[in-house]
Amino acid sequence: MRPIGDHLRESLKGADRAFMGETRPPVLDPGRRKTKTGDFWAIVSDDRGHGGTSPPVVMFHYAPGRGAVHGLRFLDGYRGQFVQCDGY
Repeated sequence: MRPIGDHLRESLKGADRAFMGETRPPVLDPGRRKTKTGDFWAIVSDDRGHGGTSPPVVMFHYAPGRGAVHGLRFLDGYRGQFVQCDGY
């Protein structure tokens, strides 16, 4: 049986539209007894408003930064029409 994360990621890669955004929470920095800034990315697909029949999907992904490289790596192989990030 595949992990649920694999199934969610494949669903997002096959969606017509994907929306992404990140937020910057403090995360533990092991060994330093401090926190550092990390990034949680939310990746969403919901085509119901455009006549789609697939259920909505939301997946959260941690990355050590907020650069586009992290979002692009997560959606490597995306086959949809467009990706919108942070409403831009």
